[in-house]
Amino acid sequence: MRSARPCPSRPLFCEYLYLRTKQPAGLQTSPADKKWGWLSFALIGIGILTAIAQLKPPPNTGFAIDWKFDYETEHFFKVLKLISRAYLPIPKPTRHFWNSQQLEAYPLFQTLQMPLCFLLILFGVGLTCKRPTALLIYLTATLGLLAFFYVKYYGSIRHHGFLFLTFLTVAWIYRECPEIGTDAQLKTAPTDSEETRPARAFSIILTLILGCHFMGGVIAVSMDTRHIFSCGKQTAEYIKAQGMQEMPMVGDTDFAASTIVGYLEKAVIYYPRGRRFGSFIRWDSARTTDVPDAAVIEAAKVLSTQTSQPVLIILNRAVSAQLQERYRLINVAHFTGSTISDEEFSLYQMPAH
Repeated sequence: MRSARPCPSRPLFCEYLYLRTKQPAGLQTSPADKKWGWLSFALIGIGILTAIAQLKPPPNTGFAIDWKFDYETEHFFKVLKLISRAYLPIPKPTRHFWNSQQLEAYPLFQTLQMPLCFLLILFGVGLTCKRPTALLIYLTATLGLLAFFYVKYYGSIRHHGFLFLTFLTVAWIYRECPEIGTDAQLKTAPTDSEETRPARAFSIILTLILGCHFMGGVIAVSMDTRHIFSCGKQTAEYIKAQGMQEMPMVGDTDFAASTIVGYLEKAVIYYPRGRRFGSFIRWDSARTTDVPDAAVIEAAKVLSTQTSQPVLIILNRAVSAQLQERYRLINVAHFTGSTISDEEFSLYQMPAH
């Protein structure tokens, strides 16, 4: 799912109006400049409208369908803590590093996490408080993302990272944004110490934050090199090696099994979650209910009867010994040890009926 990203067009429009009001007397904007200025904002508006049209889910969507408008303290603080996860993304140095946070394992960090999140926000506000365009971009984007994570979709680290990208973008452009103040203040040149102290503090803090990102990247690359991220390719290669790729197949959970379907370049398999054949996943309301293992095996049994062929069952979990015995399943192979636990696979064969 694409994360909602608040558009900076409103602050930019405010900056445009601010600069127009601060234009020196006698200096007129040419008609051509006005035309191109309004044309730019028209293009931004068209971009916003087309983005909304594309992001609007279909009526039968089954993904992130709930809204949360009631206040819940625990959930509120959980969302606020995403700021520290976005600014300081240091994963655990383990096989399951994906979407993990090492700092949260330390009691001291757990105590300081909430004050740190407020300090990070105040740092961004303090950096841009005299430059309204940068401040509006920072606040609308940050608060908009936090509101989206609270109300609609909590997301994962790849979504939370937009909070840091917002800060990084504003830190990049804020010096070019117009500064507010009286004419006398703007005409008075600041001393070297007045200029360098905030800049030095900003550089130190940003360097520390980027250092955490570098450390997190090193850990992630190290773990990704050491471990298999997904067993999908390995499983598909085994199926091809055994000459089983042409067999009818049943797969669950569907989004995990679709990984193998892609590597096999198979046209369709049967997905019990959704009760239909397919290759890619349609995230609609037909597939919102989990399917128990017995129902998956029953679907394979029906398919075996219809085709008079053995059926390969692909699961991202193991089947109990009782179900294997009841349906006389052949235990084919198991593939474990991946970073993503959802993409460890077990293969079973349903005999022909």
